[in-house]
Amino acid sequence: MFIDLILRGEPVTIHGDGSQTRTFTYVSDTVDGIYRATVDEAANGEILNIGGNEEMSILDFARLVKKVVGTPGPLEYELVPYESFTGKAYEDVMRRVPDTTFAEKCIGFKAQVSLEEGLQRTVEWQRELTQ
Repeated sequence: MFIDLILRGEPVTIHGDGSQTRTFTYVSDTVDGIYRATVDEAANGEILNIGGNEEMSILDFARLVKKVVGTPGPLEYELVPYESFTGKAYEDVMRRVPDTTFAEKCIGFKAQVSLEEGLQRTVEWQRELTQ
């Protein structure tokens, strides 16, 4: 959504205050991790976290998307309180970062595509869809 909104020159909607953190994983890394888990006997019966490890706040992520898209000017965004769309109190997970240590030890999985590289690929793909 961030990419699409920025490409259209519209403000990005950010739920809460934007300080909640996440990690993002490029699709080829996700596929690689899932594939490894299905073919490696060491993964049988195990719980593995497949993901990236570049933690970033949602607001900083939106700024990075803006940078990668390359449109002029500062990021335009709107902070939207959770209550405005849930109708009740909502408690977001403020930090969501997978511990991928076991996946690396168990099946040799480690994300290879950096957040910025994955964003560049995704922005290019999104541009091709909208042309």
